[in-house]
Amino acid sequence: MLSTENIITQVKRSVQLLSATYIVLFGLLFTITMISGYYNIPISSFTRDPTVVLGGPSYIGFISNIGILFWAFTAAICLFSSVIHKQGNNQATSQFLLYSGLLTLWLLLDDLLLEQQGFEFLLEDGLK
Repeated sequence: MLSTENIITQVKRSVQLLSATYIVLFGLLFTITMISGYYNIPISSFTRDPTVVLGGPSYIGFISNIGILFWAFTAAICLFSSVIHKQGNNQATSQFLLYSGLLTLWLLLDDLLLEQQGFEFLLEDGLK
């Protein structure tokens, strides 16, 4: 049976987590609003799917989206496992999983934001 003190502790933790989540979310929305106003870009350009905005068929980028989901699954599993191993006092495995999760998260963002496309100039300068 749950005691009143235990329930109050759980509510306090939940409020802290939800507050942090909403602060990050509103910060992101505020940033998007500022960028939209400064560069005169409609907010819908940030929130709509690229295939809808560009008028392409819905299957464009399907495999890429599946790949991004796999990157996200892998990063989440590595980071979660890192926390579990840290609680079990297995520091070497915990650090390995932490860095693996962070690297996977970096690759996810690279794939999602198409950052590797910015290095095409290397191929144009004779490194073909």
